[in-house]
Amino acid sequence: MKTLFRRGFIVGISNPKDLLFFAALFPNFIDVSQPQLIQFVILAVTWVVIDFTLMSTYAGLGSSISRWFQSPRRYKRFNRATGGLFIAAGGTLMASNH
Repeated sequence: MKTLFRRGFIVGISNPKDLLFFAALFPNFIDVSQPQLIQFVILAVTWVVIDFTLMSTYAGLGSSISRWFQSPRRYKRFNRATGGLFIAAGGTLMASNH
């Protein structure tokens, strides 16, 4: 678990999109007339709590759904349904005037 966390942290911290996101987001919530370190800590802890909660929820849902997909019949049905949705979305885009 520790190794997976470390690997995920390294990937996340080295992702340029994440760095740009936080560089654009955090300054909007920082008051430069107040001590900035505590403000960054509060923002970072808030982000970690929200992100951990969401990722844990995704993992739990993924675990539950993976059992449902163990049936080849359900898996095939799901693939056909999502494929049909992609074809319908492509057809809609093709037919649009924009």
